[in-house]
Amino acid sequence: MATAFQEKMFDLGICDERRAAFTPSARVLPGGEYGIVLLAVKGNALNIHGIEKSEPQSLLYSVELNKITDLKIETGFPKLLFTGGRISFRYCGQLFEFVNCGRLSHETAAIREESQK
Repeated sequence: MATAFQEKMFDLGICDERRAAFTPSARVLPGGEYGIVLLAVKGNALNIHGIEKSEPQSLLYSVELNKITDLKIETGFPKLLFTGGRISFRYCGQLFEFVNCGRLSHETAAIREESQK
């Protein structure tokens, strides 16, 4: 079931009907950005936006999920204790890493699904 935040992101056209939108902390991004960001799956793209006060800001990156490598999604109990869960991958040779991903089985399923196409 989608949250009110995810419904809002769908209504704004930020994510698709799967409503896979969430706000982890960027730990590593190619341009050196860090902090809370908005990740949203729309079609085969994982769009990474800045976010402020629950409002999406500028698009920082658009990642074609079927072109990523080294996808790691770690959301098990030990990882939740230390990093809050982690998602990392490489795209165009660059590392992307996010922490504080929590219990995002629905969202991570959309990322996995698109990365395998």
